[in-house]
Amino acid sequence: MTTYTTTLTRASQITLPKALQQLLEVGSGDRLVYTYDEKTKALTLKRQATLSERLEALHNSYSKTTKNNLKKFSKKYSGMSVSEIRADWDNSKEGKRYYAEKYGVKNA
Repeated sequence: MTTYTTTLTRASQITLPKALQQLLEVGSGDRLVYTYDEKTKALTLKRQATLSERLEALHNSYSKTTKNNLKKFSKKYSGMSVSEIRADWDNSKEGKRYYAEKYGVKNA
């Protein structure tokens, strides 16, 4: 385990040592997450994943079936507005069944 030190400024800021920046693979504008463990009084620091990294991880967690369904739905709904997609859902067999089960709404 390597130890690094830094000094808290009057403005309550710290400078992250260059070696830690390199280890965390962070640079200007990157966000850092601090986690404090009250039991051990230990502070953990890590780089926050970017939105694209989080979306990629989410996509990679999908099953093959889910990925195929996403492709199918993206083709079906491309070029439609949210209102048009909602209307399509409302009038679909699945949508009507959902509303009936969830809210007791009968087919109009």
